[in-house]
Amino acid sequence: NVATFDWIAMYAALYNLEGLSNQIAQETEDRYTCTSSNAQILSSDMAESERPTVLWANYFQGYNWSVAECRTWDESYYCEYAKHCGANIISRPEGLGFNDKSIGDFWYLNDEEMLALGKDAEIWIYPSNTWETVYESKKEILDQFKSVQNKQVYDTQGGGENMWYEQRLAEYDVVANDFCELVGLSNPYQVPRHTVKWFRNVYTDPIPGPGTCNVPDELDDRYVPVGAFCSPLAQTGGSGNGSGSGVSSLVCGQFIGIFVILALLL
Repeated sequence: NVATFDWIAMYAALYNLEGLSNQIAQETEDRYTCTSSNAQILSSDMAESERPTVLWANYFQGYNWSVAECRTWDESYYCEYAKHCGANIISRPEGLGFNDKSIGDFWYLNDEEMLALGKDAEIWIYPSNTWETVYESKKEILDQFKSVQNKQVYDTQGGGENMWYEQRLAEYDVVANDFCELVGLSNPYQVPRHTVKWFRNVYTDPIPGPGTCNVPDELDDRYVPVGAFCSPLAQTGGSGNGSGSGVSSLVCGQFIGIFVILALLL
């Protein structure tokens, strides 16, 4: 996650803004480290079996269920977020499911395999926009999942319909805040308390629109990610001003990741 964000340095060089780029990168990484440190403090006395368990999986029509592959903590960005926040993430066991070599090295589970693997997870993150459709066709199976019964299913439309694979890449620290908040391992004393941005509860949360922009007054304003704020438990003892900025900003359209990085710089 940190390495992906470091692309900001390349774009900064084009505008002779390396100094500002380094500052932004360091401040973002500091917030990312802050959320991890808080989670480690809060989970330090937890046995492995007591840590919150996350199911990261979605359904592909014609192929079946795709489940997280986390043989190591850094195998993918979602594995890193789970490690970062002191949570367990369910990883597809070696050899479980089937592999269609015609489309690459991707593995899929059928309904029965998926139920056995993920039914006891407290939280389900469904990284797609198809939950409602899939639920209607597989209600009998899905109603057996603890996360469904407790209405703890989240898709990735919290930032808008098409933002997860775009702007989210420039806000990895905010995603970390979100993940830690979902698993209950974020600073409970932080003021203001973090509001989850990128993950949308499919039962209670609407899909937000693109926002508004006050033209021309805001066109030159620097972009400030909503939720880029972290209070370190180790320093505040349960209070304090924290690091980063919690200032909200109006969004001028739906930036893709590159444009957001440029907006951070300019």
